[in-house]
Amino acid sequence: MIFLHKPYIEKKNKKSRLIFEIDIDEEKKKVWYEVDSEYEKYLCDDRVDAILVGMLHYALVHGHNIQSDSYVTDEILYKIKTFLLPSIVKYAKSMKMIDISIKTKPAVEGAEGIGTGCSGGIDSLYTIIVNKDLEEKQFRLTHLCINNVGSFNSCYKEKSLEEVREFVIEKAKKIAKETGLPLIVTDSNFHEEIPQSHYHTSTYSSVFAILCMQKLWKIYYYGSSGLDYSKFSIIDNDEYACSHYELLSLDCYSTKNLKIYSDGGAVTRFEKLQRIYQEPLVKKYAHTCTVKMQNCNHCPKCKGLLLAFYALADNMDPYKEILDVDYFLEHKLEYFQWLYEEHRYGKVGMYDPVYEALLKREDFKKFIDQKKQEETDEEYNYFEEEYNKIANSKAFKVGSVLLYIPQKIKKWITKK
Repeated sequence: MIFLHKPYIEKKNKKSRLIFEIDIDEEKKKVWYEVDSEYEKYLCDDRVDAILVGMLHYALVHGHNIQSDSYVTDEILYKIKTFLLPSIVKYAKSMKMIDISIKTKPAVEGAEGIGTGCSGGIDSLYTIIVNKDLEEKQFRLTHLCINNVGSFNSCYKEKSLEEVREFVIEKAKKIAKETGLPLIVTDSNFHEEIPQSHYHTSTYSSVFAILCMQKLWKIYYYGSSGLDYSKFSIIDNDEYACSHYELLSLDCYSTKNLKIYSDGGAVTRFEKLQRIYQEPLVKKYAHTCTVKMQNCNHCPKCKGLLLAFYALADNMDPYKEILDVDYFLEHKLEYFQWLYEEHRYGKVGMYDPVYEALLKREDFKKFIDQKKQEETDEEYNYFEEEYNKIANSKAFKVGSVLLYIPQKIKKWITKK
């Protein structure tokens, strides 16, 4: 069983921490979420919404019921128990249905802030650019955030966690300065204290951070993954990224006074880039790499970004500040080959929109036509060889029926 104790706040050296003490059977855990003390008044210490969501995937995988001596927002508990758990547990092999027994209270009232993350990725920059100057003032961004709840731990293995965090913060400060929006920098030991796969739990840990500060937020734009809403699925959800069902989960974590939007899900990542690729923020700060603190040019995300810029921009010089454009242009065929294989063999189809857009470029189309011809020739040679083996066999010459012959080769024999 998991028992969530009533959260409390500790203040030290101009920092304030919201602390959650957790019992997992006989094991004691202490999770904290830290902000500058000027934001202490927004920390939500009268309920366990944040840590309940943060621990939810862990509880489902390990089969732990959840109890608490504090409160949870009535809407959140109702939607988790009524809609979220029955849906995802039903279609996950590794999850077990659990019971959550916590007293409820109405949703937090009075929040006015509208926030989003500021990682510098394409999803993040798209959300910032689209929402910072909205005509509808009631939906316009008021704050940017950096929440350290696990994503730093899974990236940039060549550097320490603190180096990575400082790098991301410094870049976020520059973005905040250019947009004129205040930046809230937070920290947490959640990932260290409750180790989980970031791939399977990123939405849970991100919402943990949002709900820790729910006295501030009336709207939070959660930058969706690079897939649009057509990829929504709860089938085998424990085998794929939790972003596949965030359209459901984020609504379950929202209340009448705090709406968490899966922002940008109406478009693919490539369509986002089509909208923002000429923006100064993109040319100076876009960072998608999960290997190095500077875009490496070689990981899948960097390759995808380079190819997307190549599909969209007549001139790639403006992106030399964030990518090694000269290297890309010198080794373009290697990048084409990678995209071709991703398109043909990839399961998710993340880069299919880039592939389709690049077909409008003569050099890429010529490359693909050549690859298709090579495959046709290779297939022809293979079946010709197999046909000759069978046609020259004794069994074939005496007219025996060869039921084991593959259908394609049978067609070849018929033609011959």
